[in-house]
Amino acid sequence: MGEEHLNAILAVSQDGILVEENEIIIYVNSSYLELFGYSDPAELIGRHISTIIAADDKERLVTYGKSRLTSGRAPTKYEFNGKRRNGSTIEIEASVSLLKHADRNYIITFIRNISERRRYESLITAQKQALEMVVNGAPLDEILTYLAYVVEDQSGGTSVSSILLLDSHGKLRNGASPNLPEEYLSAIDGLTADKEIGTCSAAAALGQTVITPDIAADTKWAAIKHLPLDLGFPAAWSMPIMSRNGAILGTIGTYFRERREPQAFERKVVESLIPTAALAIERKQADEAQVQLGKELEVRVQERTHELRGLVKMLVSIQEDERRRIARDLHDHLGQQMTLLRLKVEDIGKNPTQSDANNRAIEELRTFARKLSSEVDFLAWQFRPAVLDDIGIVAALDKYVRTWSQHYGIVSEFSAKRFLDSRLNSETETNFYRITQEALNNVSKHAYAKNVNVLLESRDGEIVLIIEDDGVGFEAEPQMLADGGLGLTGIRERVLQIGGTLEIESAHEAGATVFVTVPKASALRRNEDDSD
Repeated sequence: MGEEHLNAILAVSQDGILVEENEIIIYVNSSYLELFGYSDPAELIGRHISTIIAADDKERLVTYGKSRLTSGRAPTKYEFNGKRRNGSTIEIEASVSLLKHADRNYIITFIRNISERRRYESLITAQKQALEMVVNGAPLDEILTYLAYVVEDQSGGTSVSSILLLDSHGKLRNGASPNLPEEYLSAIDGLTADKEIGTCSAAAALGQTVITPDIAADTKWAAIKHLPLDLGFPAAWSMPIMSRNGAILGTIGTYFRERREPQAFERKVVESLIPTAALAIERKQADEAQVQLGKELEVRVQERTHELRGLVKMLVSIQEDERRRIARDLHDHLGQQMTLLRLKVEDIGKNPTQSDANNRAIEELRTFARKLSSEVDFLAWQFRPAVLDDIGIVAALDKYVRTWSQHYGIVSEFSAKRFLDSRLNSETETNFYRITQEALNNVSKHAYAKNVNVLLESRDGEIVLIIEDDGVGFEAEPQMLADGGLGLTGIRERVLQIGGTLEIESAHEAGATVFVTVPKASALRRNEDDSD
């Protein structure tokens, strides 16, 4: 297989691929160019690797490269901020390999865009923070100000948010508009909810989303359009905040610095924050009316918490769907191509040449092809194994633990001898799989373990997942565990999603054990809709 054939295989990869030598870029595929906003490989080839790295990450990544060539101790997988051609930044996840060929060292980097995933993770974190503020009794203006900042941050700082409250007389009052001037707020204070006036006023009157992509041309703004236009806001949109009984409580409005409509993600952000805004406003109204909320408020908080968990579940589902797609693409496209590459190289290796140098080159290429194929297979399993959907958690964990063991060189065993014959529901299986991934990731990073055991069992009406290692351990103080030390935040959140409990047992130089327990009644597959 010639160099042109190999380049053709790499060119069609869905991942961005970059090859560097002595910190100089010598190859990029089309996916890499597209991700960074370039159209011609010549724009990057021959340039220093720092060209595509944001300023705050340059020193770290260049140091990684130098260490990789000398000590080989640099991480093979990490995240960084990339710099696109137009100067904007993009969040990147990189997987790096070192290839030595003909006394020359090449660093090969596979990358993928994780910006969208980060945005969803950031939104989930903001939702949790806002709900905690409500539950802890934070003042209404602090909660609404926080929500307004979240809306602005999630749009990348290209908008200004305003939360208005509808009083008992049908007039709009400022709830939180941290980046609008007082003159503007005074001018709109007391505006009557009217479908023929502005955007927020119309949304409050109609009880539905109102979008104004061009304020200057919209008749509803005729009398007051100078107010936003003088501030450089030619467009706006607003969504009503509604109580559980359908009453209008206020609006969340957004002003844009350009004529446009809200993007799909911007709408999703506001939609996901409205339940928390409604809960906070209702609580304030109840306090002002000196209503004895007692258990009623607790029930409302629980209901809202349930709704928000539903939103979190939806976002997690989106992430799992994306992981499933990426895993499928890795297997169906890059995986198959790597397999073809490996087979071709193996075929060439069956016919030795007269040149020792050529034979050594073929052997190096064979080793690289095997390693690359193994890496692709491991990445596919990291994202979403098909066997998890097709066969179930037992087969998926058995395969993953063996693959992880081979990848990291840590002796590992999986046992499900005391497990059920039946399947668990998809949410429990997915979270068990991700919990195991995160726990083993902690082991590979921190434990310095020689042996790991993963057990999945059924005990007295409960499903139990146990991950234990013989590593260096740690002092498992309750406060540290509550704060999410040692990367336990993700595990704790996933356990809560499936109604389970989490226990950690560990001590210095005595290894660590993670216990996850879920009620069997809620974990079994029969509790799901038969159509799932």
